[in-house]
Amino acid sequence: MATEQLKIYGDRKSQPTRAIMLFCKLNGIEFEEITVELFDQEHLTPQFEVGYLLNTILAPARGLTMNPHSAIECEKILSSALSILESFWLKDSQKFLLGYDQPTIADLSAVCELMQF
Repeated sequence: MATEQLKIYGDRKSQPTRAIMLFCKLNGIEFEEITVELFDQEHLTPQFEVGYLLNTILAPARGLTMNPHSAIECEKILSSALSILESFWLKDSQKFLLGYDQPTIADLSAVCELMQF
């Protein structure tokens, strides 16, 4: 049975999209790129809106009021997660995030996300 080619829906201006494409290219994984223009808000059209998880997360960008209690909780969780990550990731002779000798998409995505701050 033939397998369907991987489809990556995204915008190259988006770090996660770039990380996934880079991972696929480095590992010889063929894929079809389907561009979804974020700046044109194409991801908010009915065609893409249902599967777009960030529609539930980007409330402030959509003009909705932020919940201060939730923001404080999220900052605590993020700070804790970064402390854990910094305690072992690439420290001394440690392996990559998933315990491999080579980086995975998790490592590439983490680096790209952390470099944005």
